[in-house]
Amino acid sequence: MMKKKGALAMAVLCACTSLGFEADVNAETMKHNMDEVVVEGQKDLLPGGMMVASNRVGILGDIPVIEVPFTQRNYSQNTIENFADPNQPLNGVLSSNPSIRVGSPSPMYTDFSMRGVNMNAAHYYLNGIPNLFNQTRSIPAYTLESVDIISGPNTVLNGASFSNNGTNGTDAPAGLLNATTKKAGAADLIRYTQKFSGHDTLTEDIDLGHRFGDGEWGVRVNAHHEDGELSIDDANVKDKSIYVNIDRKGDHATTNIFGGYFD
Repeated sequence: MMKKKGALAMAVLCACTSLGFEADVNAETMKHNMDEVVVEGQKDLLPGGMMVASNRVGILGDIPVIEVPFTQRNYSQNTIENFADPNQPLNGVLSSNPSIRVGSPSPMYTDFSMRGVNMNAAHYYLNGIPNLFNQTRSIPAYTLESVDIISGPNTVLNGASFSNNGTNGTDAPAGLLNATTKKAGAADLIRYTQKFSGHDTLTEDIDLGHRFGDGEWGVRVNAHHEDGELSIDDANVKDKSIYVNIDRKGDHATTNIFGGYFD
């Protein structure tokens, strides 16, 4: 019996010694064989300018998106132009957000769900102003510079939101969608665009921008004309609209006025 115990103790001692020896060798190997690794790059969130690098985040002010401590996506004008559906203006942009599911395919409605809560265009904010649109009228995508989507509660950052969404009783909104309208840039802009969609729908857009008074005042005009048959059988669309954005950049304050007409 004593021989067996002695043999077992010797085996355990040898195993421990062997493990310790292997650990020393591995540590030395890692120490001498791993060279310094330097990674260089830019902080672009998505190549191609699809995301805005920084934007206003409620009471936190203007901060880089990469430093926002919650789920927020700031979609650029490039994203809007490439993914916006001509017949359902913002659905293509919204569907690129993992927390959003687009609702009805009908061009008559703006329904979608965020984190399982039904919402519509009545929940959009335009330049920080709520409730300018409704279930049947969305923000015209061709007037927008960016779209900010915050998924989840954000009352502390942006104030309380109304809860009646018109499609699902009184469920509180599951996030915030704020769209920012186009403003005149430093260089004059004259742009004419044609699009073809559906069965035979032709869309024409005019985008004009100019600044006055050493750049203090800016005017941006977006006109839109759409006429034809949609991809849905026997569904036609006729849309004529014009929107104007006037902004002023002063030394101590900024002012922005946006308005328009649609038929």
